[in-house]
Amino acid sequence: MMDSIQSQSDDSLWRQALHCYAIRDWWMAHELLEALWKRHPGTPDAQLYQGLLQAAVSLHHFGNGNFSGARQLAKSATAMLKPLPPDAKGLDLARFRERFEATTAPLFDFETPVKPLAPADVPDL
Repeated sequence: MMDSIQSQSDDSLWRQALHCYAIRDWWMAHELLEALWKRHPGTPDAQLYQGLLQAAVSLHHFGNGNFSGARQLAKSATAMLKPLPPDAKGLDLARFRERFEATTAPLFDFETPVKPLAPADVPDL
């Protein structure tokens, strides 16, 4: 699988990663975004790819009830995505950040019990 990912263009990987987000295939979104992130070290695009990768893994953990892992990655993803432009790579990143932070907010409320995230409650990218 990794060979086929590595041989694809950035544009193809990006479109596939967005599709994986849309269908909630967090593992594959992670793989595709990781390939993109590693191709562009130290760039704003790499920061976007890494932030979205971390958000995908956070949502995966949240859905599976791994709240500690979800919380840790939500915090990292939020910090990574926060300084980026609101329309990075043509996305409505500002909207995604707001929805992601609202979705993951219960992970940081230690007074109220948290339930695994339902697929319908996942923010769209």
